[in-house]
Amino acid sequence: MMLKMLILTFLLSLFHQTSAFNNLSVNALAAHFSEILSPRSQVWLPGSVNYTSAITQRWTIYPPAEPTYILALKPALPSDIQTIIQFASKHNVPFMATGGGHGYSSTLHSCKNGIDIDLGFFHDIKIDKEASTITIGGSVKFGELIQPLFDVGKEIQTGLAQCVGVVGATLGAGLGPYTGLHGLVIDALLEVKYVTGTGELITASKTENPELFWGARGAGHQFGVVYEATYVAHDATNDGQLIVASMRFQSSENASLWEILKDIGNNQPGEMSLALQVNWNDEFGGLNIMINAKWVGSMEEALIAFSPFLSLSPIQKSITKIPWTSLYDLSVPGGKSSSCDRGTKSSNWAVNLYTVSIPTFTHTFQKLARFYSDFPSSRTSFWSIEKFANSVTLSTQDDETAYPWRNTTIYTFVGLQIDDESQDDAINAFGASFQAEMAESSGYDDLRVYINYGRNEGEEVWYSERKLPRLKALKRKYDPLELFSHYNPMRISQHDEKDIDYGHFERGLK
Repeated sequence: MMLKMLILTFLLSLFHQTSAFNNLSVNALAAHFSEILSPRSQVWLPGSVNYTSAITQRWTIYPPAEPTYILALKPALPSDIQTIIQFASKHNVPFMATGGGHGYSSTLHSCKNGIDIDLGFFHDIKIDKEASTITIGGSVKFGELIQPLFDVGKEIQTGLAQCVGVVGATLGAGLGPYTGLHGLVIDALLEVKYVTGTGELITASKTENPELFWGARGAGHQFGVVYEATYVAHDATNDGQLIVASMRFQSSENASLWEILKDIGNNQPGEMSLALQVNWNDEFGGLNIMINAKWVGSMEEALIAFSPFLSLSPIQKSITKIPWTSLYDLSVPGGKSSSCDRGTKSSNWAVNLYTVSIPTFTHTFQKLARFYSDFPSSRTSFWSIEKFANSVTLSTQDDETAYPWRNTTIYTFVGLQIDDESQDDAINAFGASFQAEMAESSGYDDLRVYINYGRNEGEEVWYSERKLPRLKALKRKYDPLELFSHYNPMRISQHDEKDIDYGHFERGLK
């Protein structure tokens, strides 16, 4: 074994000296992991047969937001994750863990020719009905929780898309249609199990490593791989039934819709969630506005709550009572979330809002109309506006968790689809202006962005100046080498990116 390690160390040293042995070195690396990981673990080389079905593929393949890998490892045990992290740390090989694979931050591109730790084997779902808890593995997706919880009369606050990884979304806070009833997803979190940047197996909860648990709830990506998490499972609201209204409006109604959003303001009932999307649809004359409104209660209550929108006479509407198990069939405007269409080239620009500026919303709508005219190949782009009641969210004190933006009333972003690379700069200039103008009238003094919607704005925008000192103390303790710095990172050193040449991998694999 010692001889094999010496040979491997020699081969790895070739990565930094010459490209002549790169294929040999990558194959040696794969062979080494096949030998040292537990028997049920898997080792995959990109391009091998069944790679795309065996390994979780990313939602967006937009190059500036896409990590690149020379190897994918599918560990079967927490100790396997430890082994991978310790090896990668020793040999300066970048890596990332993949749960749902939906993250789109442009900071992901800093992971160049690294190792993909696919958490696909961490997929258990365990419900304790008596204790009202649910424990899940790191790769479980929101859509997979619904039926098991419904079957035992329980529910949990969820994200907006069924294919999003639960744990990954949780670590940034977690938003969705039941936020108004139960708060952020982190507010249901009871415990996480980590393999940290120091290679340790650590459990964090309010009673065990409570400071790490504080950081995990809002900045949890920064300290290690969470392979298991436990949540409160709430009793099903309204016997697990809700009302969903899907409405489509002509572009001429946009100012009236912004007035309604402003009037709702901070008085949104907890039972109601709103997801609006401005998009292009040739069938309905081009630019139009879709609204997906949910009410967790009776039809009579829902019709009263939705009446301001219905009074505008939508050109298309459907109001339906559904069981919670059908939540994701009608979760977002127009049907199932585009977040589940793998392989998109999406450049997203987001802003947190405290208030609605009608002039800014109206101006943005007009600019989007011009955008669709100027870039017809990008007419699958959209403007998303998500509004959830936040009274329950605010009932958790600000210093209870690392998440800094609890008083946000609207989460908004543009998802810009770039199919023509020659238009990349011009399209992103539109995104940057959207973000700047929205931030200027957001009701805040500065730009604030929900970390799960972030791209490259910077640590103070995601984590806040007031929480960074405490978070960085955790970073120094649990990830002092900044191994977990490829997703919206907070820095504890002066560099922007590790000074390592990863080009040798790329050259050898061409």
